[in-house]
Amino acid sequence: MWIEFANFYENYNELENANQIYYKASNLEFKSVDELSLVVSAWAEMHIRHGNLGSATEIIKNAVSTKSQK
Repeated sequence: MWIEFANFYENYNELENANQIYYKASNLEFKSVDELSLVVSAWAEMHIRHGNLGSATEIIKNAVSTKSQK
């Protein structure tokens, strides 16, 4: 659901809104790590599609370091 919501904004080139959706989703408690990894992966992939490789790398680094500390 979160990924589809963010994709809606991405399709209209509203990347700021899509980022906000992914950020909120990445901070939720999911039933499994797999669900969270899908959100983080989709977020990073969006950045890659738009040529923001540095941002994609930071999203992955942050997700791995933040979630492993909890």
